[in-house]
Amino acid sequence: MIEGRLFLPDEWFDEAHAQKRSACGVPEDLEYQTKPEIGLVLLQKAAKRGSLPFQWVAADELYGIRLLFEME
Repeated sequence: MIEGRLFLPDEWFDEAHAQKRSACGVPEDLEYQTKPEIGLVLLQKAAKRGSLPFQWVAADELYGIRLLFEME
């Protein structure tokens, strides 16, 4: 594993869950992102560090959607 981040469901970001977010130590400036969005951010961080030599990434299907990211 080269990078990681906790996924939180979108309902955690509504006002009804504010106390739960605070109790769990969720940063106040954290915004909801889908799993593919989080994955892309993590890949971009790794690419920027130069810790992974790759040109493209293929991912397994997520809810029937095929993902392909091409890195610059």
